[in-house]
Amino acid sequence: MSGEVRGEYQIVPMLLGLFWKVEHSAMYKFKAVANFEEMKKHRAEVYRALSRFEEGIESFVRDYTEPPSETS
Repeated sequence: MSGEVRGEYQIVPMLLGLFWKVEHSAMYKFKAVANFEEMKKHRAEVYRALSRFEEGIESFVRDYTEPPSETS
């Protein structure tokens, strides 16, 4: 049995959750803003930016992490 513990951070889901929490509060307080076209565009930009961030992290991990050593 190995003493090594492996795990991962769910960065983008965490960021999305925080964004939705803030967005929901703002939209609840300012209902007219929720349907404002400019705000819809900004919201879509945030989703796209977070998706690109996630893709960048995945690319970094794929390209720059070393495979585990195969020692027994």
